[in-house]
Amino acid sequence: MICHKTLRCVVLRRKITRLANSNYVRFCSNNSEATISKQPRVLITGGAGNLGTKAAERMAKCGADVHVLDPWAPTTPVKNVQYHAHDMVSLDGWPQLLDDMDTVVHLACCNPYPGCTWVESADSMSVNMNMMSEAAKRGVPRFVFASSNHVMGGYKELGGPYGNVGVGGSAGAPPLRPTEMPVEVGTKWQAGGAWHDSMSYAVAKLAGERMAEYLGQTSSTQFISLRIGWCQPGDNRPESMSATGGGRNAEAVGAAERATAVYPNDSYYDEQTILDWYRLMWLSNRDYQQIIERCVYATLPDDVAGHVVLNANSENDFSRWDVNETKRVLGYIPEDNLAREAKIVPPWMQ
Repeated sequence: MICHKTLRCVVLRRKITRLANSNYVRFCSNNSEATISKQPRVLITGGAGNLGTKAAERMAKCGADVHVLDPWAPTTPVKNVQYHAHDMVSLDGWPQLLDDMDTVVHLACCNPYPGCTWVESADSMSVNMNMMSEAAKRGVPRFVFASSNHVMGGYKELGGPYGNVGVGGSAGAPPLRPTEMPVEVGTKWQAGGAWHDSMSYAVAKLAGERMAEYLGQTSSTQFISLRIGWCQPGDNRPESMSATGGGRNAEAVGAAERATAVYPNDSYYDEQTILDWYRLMWLSNRDYQQIIERCVYATLPDDVAGHVVLNANSENDFSRWDVNETKRVLGYIPEDNLAREAKIVPPWMQ
């Protein structure tokens, strides 16, 4: 019988050998066509949506062999991208697309907004498990999973030494580093006279991270989980952000429970604090596209083995969403900053 430690060494040797033999480890230069001896084959799930279209545009511009897997047709197809229409909740018709893929960028979920229902959340978990397990079984070298800032959204409300007195890290609140801070799933806010939270959405993302952790330890596939900030559709300007960004409507919560609920600080009710929280996790289009590119092309440091969790944000002044590890692991060089690009500084820092 092979012990777990021995199995882990064998898996890592297979993984390192496979990545080392690739010829596509240097980056596509800044928004220009790249000349690389062997371009990677990349499958982008959810590639007809906001994040997927932007990822497909960048990878196609880099010259990669890009395939999109999405049950919905794109509004505007990206040139030189092949589209495949399948529903990933089941295993019908699509798993063979993973054969000979170099990287999967998994952005698909059944509802891409924090206001998803628990049924949609459960279906998203099925999509994640199907895609990750099939990729690992077929030996895809690298798998990029789109997790979310909502996995850490509870820190907006948390009091004590980890709390957010001034959500950007004032009063000694520590940076939200994935390797150092425990999860606090679900962002809460109040809008339109109703309570909202992103718990159902965040739980599916956290479950995906844990699935990636397990498969990263037991297969030859290397997993990267990105806790993506707010990258809006279209031009994605921070000025267009609002404090009512979606979330599960909690009208079903009884009046008595609402009346007696106690939260550690008043930011739950403060629209400006909620807006600051969202703005400080802004991820510009070009920073997002660079992160995706780096995930595909980068040779990761030797200390990164089966799975790594990284924040995906622009480098915004006063933000608790620390991207130093993202820069170290991926070679990410942020180009945008909320304060510089939009001249937005939270009122509590003025």
